[in-house]
Amino acid sequence: MTTTNQSVPPHGMLDEVRSNLLVFAWLWLFPTALLFGTMPGLRRAEHGAASGMALLTVGLLMLVLQQRSPRLTAWVFVSGWFAVNATVAAFLGITQAWWLTMLSGGLALLFIGRKAGLGFAALATFVMLMAPAGWLPFAAGARTLPVLTAWGVFGLVWLALRPIQSAGEVVWSAYRQSLELLEASRENQLRLQQALADLQAANEQQVRLNRWADGLRREAEEARRAKEQFVANVSHELRTPLNMIIGFSEMIVNTPHAYGRQLPPALLSDLMVVLRNSQHLASLIDDVLDLSQLEAGQMALDREPVLLTEVIAAASTAVRPLYESKSLYLKLELPVDLPPVLADRTRIREVL
Repeated sequence: MTTTNQSVPPHGMLDEVRSNLLVFAWLWLFPTALLFGTMPGLRRAEHGAASGMALLTVGLLMLVLQQRSPRLTAWVFVSGWFAVNATVAAFLGITQAWWLTMLSGGLALLFIGRKAGLGFAALATFVMLMAPAGWLPFAAGARTLPVLTAWGVFGLVWLALRPIQSAGEVVWSAYRQSLELLEASRENQLRLQQALADLQAANEQQVRLNRWADGLRREAEEARRAKEQFVANVSHELRTPLNMIIGFSEMIVNTPHAYGRQLPPALLSDLMVVLRNSQHLASLIDDVLDLSQLEAGQMALDREPVLLTEVIAAASTAVRPLYESKSLYLKLELPVDLPPVLADRTRIREVL
């Protein structure tokens, strides 16, 4: 995640103003240098030229340092201003230079900061109060006015910078809030991108699952059709011999004299069992077909009035030989007055 540098000082706006004002300060040095070069009352003309050259040197040094370090440029300007004007005032006797020296505190406050402004204002005060009488064109009691001028300029500059500093603090606070909102929006954007990526992955997974489900559905459909085909084939193959058994059994049971002799009752009884079980087997084959219909939701019940005693007797007759083969017996106890019920005869017999 990209992070934003929040270590920008809250006085960035004021520093920007100071950096721009240094250009005007650099331009200010040229008329001041010309002023020193043409100042009337100089003992020697070369002194004024030297003073002007000193200020021009300060300006050239500022021009070289401007792009590298604006703060160092400000120190060079204020220090050079104080040194050149104090030197010119003390050794060349130019009264106007003392007043320019008193501006050093305000200039330091404007271009560097409060501590530097206090330092240069205090330095100008010390020089004005402690300089020898030969250096100053002021009487001892008149030195107070330049000192008050130095601190007055410092106060005016401080009052002028207060709104800019306050505005800078407000702008810095808004800037911090905008950074926090920007950071929050970036985090939300990352979460949104992650959610979209997860959603896309889920959609792709869903597509794969749908394709897999479609494949399984087709396989199940093919298996169901194969099973139906198998059931139909098996039912057809079983019905053919089973119908012959049922047909011959019915003919023998119904017309035993067709063979030209009387059949034993025990044989006729066994043939009846064969006929009933064959018919039951045929119904079971039908049930296999019904199961396939049941899975397809197409199972139908054939409801009709049914005597339960007949259904129970038919079911017991079909399974009694199984009991007797194990030396067991099957005994029925049924009420004689059971009423008819509406049911599917075949399904009830299957259950029993």
